[in-house]
Amino acid sequence: MLDEPSPLSARTYVSVWLAENQERLGLVRRKFESTESPAKVLSAWFETPRYLVDITVWDHAYCLDILVLEQATGSSVFSEGGSCESTSGLSVRLCSLATWLSAHAAGT
Repeated sequence: MLDEPSPLSARTYVSVWLAENQERLGLVRRKFESTESPAKVLSAWFETPRYLVDITVWDHAYCLDILVLEQATGSSVFSEGGSCESTSGLSVRLCSLATWLSAHAAGT
């Protein structure tokens, strides 16, 4: 039997990505919760001077939902969601968020 490392759970992958990138993206963590039951879910809320960022990830099907709200109006300005199927799918979605936040950081 080969002693291969187990693949990262979706929650672990997203947690590590957020820890590595939140400062670069100007995200201030407001709440971070991980639950085991009834489903393995991570819910994280962040804030920037202009936006509120809600990130929810389920281990099942590597499902990742991202919602960005404009603080002044409460309007949704960015959202992506659904199954990613693997860590590469999670990465694509998180990189999309990072690109959007970077483009809008200066108010453009």
